Amino acid sequence: MPSRVLPVLLAAMFLCSVGRAQDPPKVPDLTTDGKPDRTHDWNLGPTGARGWMWSWRLETRLARQILITAVDPGSPADGVLRKGDVVLGIGDRPFDTDARHAFGRAIDAAEATPDGALRLLRFRDGKQDVVTLKLAAIGGAAETAPYACPKSARLLEAAVAHLARRGLGDGVQGDIDALALLAAGRPEHAEPLRAYAAKSTAHALKHRKPTGMPAWEWGTSNLFLAEYLRATGDRSVAAAVRDLSRRIAEGRSAVGTWGHGVALDTPDRRLGGYGAVNQAGVVCWLSLVAARAAGVKDRVVDEAIDHAGGFFRFFVDKGAIPYGDHPPLWELHDNNGKNAAAAIGFDLVGDADATRYFARTAVAGFSEREHGHTGNYFGMMWGPLGAARIGDAAAAAHQRELRWFADLARRPDGSFVYQGAAGEDDSYMGWDATGAFALALALPLRKLAITGRDVRPELRAEPESVRGFIADGAAFDGWKARESRKGLPTERLLQDLGSWSPTVRHRAAAALAQSKQAPITELTALLEGKNALARYGAAQALEEFGARAAPAV
Repeated sequence: MPSRVLPVLLAAMFLCSVGRAQDPPKVPDLTTDGKPDRTHDWNLGPTGARGWMWSWRLETRLARQILITAVDPGSPADGVLRKGDVVLGIGDRPFDTDARHAFGRAIDAAEATPDGALRLLRFRDGKQDVVTLKLAAIGGAAETAPYACPKSARLLEAAVAHLARRGLGDGVQGDIDALALLAAGRPEHAEPLRAYAAKSTAHALKHRKPTGMPAWEWGTSNLFLAEYLRATGDRSVAAAVRDLSRRIAEGRSAVGTWGHGVALDTPDRRLGGYGAVNQAGVVCWLSLVAARAAGVKDRVVDEAIDHAGGFFRFFVDKGAIPYGDHPPLWELHDNNGKNAAAAIGFDLVGDADATRYFARTAVAGFSEREHGHTGNYFGMMWGPLGAARIGDAAAAAHQRELRWFADLARRPDGSFVYQGAAGEDDSYMGWDATGAFALALALPLRKLAITGRDVRPELRAEPESVRGFIADGAAFDGWKARESRKGLPTERLLQDLGSWSPTVRHRAAAALAQSKQAPITELTALLEGKNALARYGAAQALEEFGARAAPAV
């Protein structure tokens, strides 16, 4: 397959997964003769149980039953639930909304009670009854969580204790877990972090040639070592940070990108494989920014920061940073956390406008976090960290909308499992996601650059603005993304064409194109106005109108 074709096919497959309008399959009734399909089951929070729920194309919105698939011995669910039971609701009320979301929210509500009682409507052997699981009464999450929230502090303690017990692994997951341990700043973890940093340093200095997928390995390793150097002052890692930073900087392409690997040693400095992979590239760039903040002084590194920053900045006001060598993504506010990670980098280099834009998309992207090429591990991890660049309230609002997801991923031992997307297996199944979730819990401590050490108060978004960003994301429909603003009045849709959000503009344009009367006069006026964002939106709408836009053309 020609190298230029594969990125287009990948993009097409992704866009089809979020925007195609089809009818979902029939939902089985598990209390009669209904059977589960082959999609994966779910961890049911700190209950110690797992359960299957109906899903289709990353959504469980029609699921009203949970089939228990496993129960851990000694867990709160042991002796109360067993494999084959069906949970029909919370308390004595059957589910009347998405069972996955409702169960996740019920966990926090139960933990807020004095006895941690989680009451469930259970179906077993043809009969319904209400049973009670006893969770740890650790309190409910504060509206400001993870800030000024005792429960969040307890969850962080449990998470890092799990990481310390389990030990830090290797590769990308090991680097992220080590970053989480570093972000927690506990003195008792100094030795395991020192040992991990020493191992990473030795590996970085020994394996200097780019083999396999070095952009992934080098990016997260350099990010951890740079943050470790700055947080601890341990100069034993300085040589590795300088060396990795120089290699990453020299490995960028002629347009400032990275792929799975680095640029070929050819005059045109093109990337091998099939081009840019911005998920790896944005972390490579962020690691260079963090290395400079940690004291690395290198002209080539400075040039790479400016070069790659120029590439990522192109997407400001245009859409989400795409998979690779593609146009901006209008369909989603944030594409698997790349915008959120970019918000951190631009804040660190002092670009206020880019920081605000990418952080806003991180906040508004809460409803899209389950979507992500090969999985949502990075989207869930970077989302709250990027949102925090415009204030504690922005990060708290983002996390409030996803609390149910985090509570479902939590285990009784304080760890977090990778849940993946509804109805879909992906590349991160089996990963321990404790580090990814713990980084968000560590935001109030501000120990690292990526968890708010350098956040600037002047970029803080006002509460009313934050509510607006959440409202912009709340309209997302994963089954019919282009129809997310369908049915709104024409006047409102024309107003939405001037939104700060390219995603809102795109959805408004699609909704306008479904109307019988094309408001060409109004769109032409927008094109001739002084509002650049409204001109973008009007152009998008006219494209949607096709031949009906001839007068404006």
